[in-house]
Amino acid sequence: MPTFLDQERAEHALKVVKGMKGNSVGDKFAKLTAGFTATLISNGLGQSVATLRAKQEPQYLALYEALQSWLCEGKPFMPVSNKELINHIVTADMRTYMQAQAEAISYVEWLKKFAAAYLKTPD
Repeated sequence: MPTFLDQERAEHALKVVKGMKGNSVGDKFAKLTAGFTATLISNGLGQSVATLRAKQEPQYLALYEALQSWLCEGKPFMPVSNKELINHIVTADMRTYMQAQAEAISYVEWLKKFAAAYLKTPD
C-alpha cells in the first residue's frame, strides 16, 4: 500500500508528465528518465543534477526542473530556503544530501513509469 508521501510523488510526477504530453520532447524525456535511476545510483545526486543542468537540451532541463520542483518545495528532506537545487546540493550536509538522493531516486521511478505510459512513442 503506498504511503502518503509516495502518493504525493506520484501526483507530482504525473502532473509533470501530462504537462509534456504532445510536446516534441516527450519521447526524449521518456528515454532519459528510463535510465536516470541508474545514473543517480552510480554518479550520485550532485553529479547527476549538474550533468542535467549542463546539457542545455530540453529533455535534460525538463528533468532538472522536475527534480528541482519536487525536491525544493519545502519537504522535510530539503528546506524551502534554497529554491535552486544545485545550490542546495553543494551546501547541504551529508545527511540532507543522502535523504535528497534517496528521494530523487524514488521520485524518478514515478517519472519513469508515467513517461513510459504517456510519452514514449512505440518502437
